[in-house]
Amino acid sequence: MKTECIIASFDYSDFLAATLPFNRHAFDRLVVYTKPGDTETKRVCAQNAVECITTDAFTKDGAKFNRGAVYNEALANLRFNQWVCLMDSDVVLPSFFKQAFAAVQPHPELFYGARRYNVETPELWAEILKNPAALENVLLYRGFGYGYLQMFHRDSQVFQKVWGGQYPESFSCSESDWQFRNQWGEEVYNPPTGGSDECHKAKDVRDYGSGLLRCLPFPVVHLGTTGVNSTERKTTQWKSK
Repeated sequence: MKTECIIASFDYSDFLAATLPFNRHAFDRLVVYTKPGDTETKRVCAQNAVECITTDAFTKDGAKFNRGAVYNEALANLRFNQWVCLMDSDVVLPSFFKQAFAAVQPHPELFYGARRYNVETPELWAEILKNPAALENVLLYRGFGYGYLQMFHRDSQVFQKVWGGQYPESFSCSESDWQFRNQWGEEVYNPPTGGSDECHKAKDVRDYGSGLLRCLPFPVVHLGTTGVNSTERKTTQWKSK
């Protein structure tokens, strides 16, 4: 089983500097796609021995961030054509991700996502790195399968027949990712929010979902504020301690 990760990222080199050291060995291939001229992203990728490709697809059809167009370019250039992971720049995977995903014995017709801890400040992340137990005090969002982490098999019937082997393209990456996700399971727009009814502390994260949608039995970590960078970078620089 081969896994291939695609990250569409520009003006996010500060987050990549924090996440790539944890994620670069989680897949058989990890590729970062960025805009021409984003020299900082290229530099961070080079420091972490991660492949970096530049593309104009981000601004296809006049968009500020047409992530779907970037994904479609990347999907046309896969090396293995097996398991694909679409992941955001600001997500940190657990050290055991590769082994744990294999242990799930993923079915090629299922779509996999993961719940996430939201670590909003560099200070909190620095505390967690020193004391991983501190993560238990962070809220764990119940949503899964959204754009920050999506895994599916290239030969999935949903991907090939419903989507025609293409990712939906739009001016808003948040809109296209839930549309893509919901073809496998839940048909409603149901993203995680900051409300107390949307998240809770739970150590037992089970494999569940509707239709062909499944939640992996381990969470990931999301760095920074959520829900404000769907079309362009608005948050301040992430300065890890």
